[in-house]
Amino acid sequence: MNISDNTHDEIEIDLSQLFYILWKNVLWIILAAVICADIGYGIATFAKTPIYTASADMLVNNKQNASSSENANTVTSSDLTASSSLVTTYSIILKSHTVLEKVIRTLGLDYSYAELSNMISVSTVDNTQVMRVTVKNEDPQIAMDIVAQIVSLAPAVIVDKAEVGSVKTVDQPWSSGRPVSPNKMKYILISAFIGIFVSCCFFVLRELLNNTFKTEADVTRELGLPILGVIPLEEGGSIGQKSVTRQKN
Repeated sequence: MNISDNTHDEIEIDLSQLFYILWKNVLWIILAAVICADIGYGIATFAKTPIYTASADMLVNNKQNASSSENANTVTSSDLTASSSLVTTYSIILKSHTVLEKVIRTLGLDYSYAELSNMISVSTVDNTQVMRVTVKNEDPQIAMDIVAQIVSLAPAVIVDKAEVGSVKTVDQPWSSGRPVSPNKMKYILISAFIGIFVSCCFFVLRELLNNTFKTEADVTRELGLPILGVIPLEEGGSIGQKSVTRQKN
């Protein structure tokens, strides 16, 4: 019972000592966090190239030709499911060599097929028949031009290659005009956390590696010996220097 109590006491002392070390240097820790946050903001603002997006929506239909009959105007749940599943197929076609290499030639882009393909993503909008084509690029106008070319080529290429279904443009290409990356707030928070973590580790390690006694309590705590008396140091240390000189002689 006594052993467990002693262990419990030691843990409390260690935690309180750790808290004291951090609290004693809290201003330096805050300063480190602020400096690192500023560095993170600077990296996000000046070192990272902003990326813009442009998008366009297209309506996917699993029926290639619409007739004037009543059945052609009726959309069932199975039609919606089939149209939604076709988006995966259509996305592969839209990112094929046939489409993207033609986009590169038409716009005179200085990109390889792989580079352009990595800029393009195709997804469904809320599990509907709407397919969204999004392009990321450092230049917002180039992103808009690429999306416009893909939307222009998509209907004919999909009908020719897939031989099933069709797509129609719902919205013309649009862009917010604001960069989507880098996320400045993310850089600031991560950098501030790094500053806090590194500074805390530094102060704790510096304290733990310091094996000198700084107060009477340190002697009692570490050695378990009572303090019999304290010898004050004279200001300037003149007495200590004279005694050392005499001993050396």
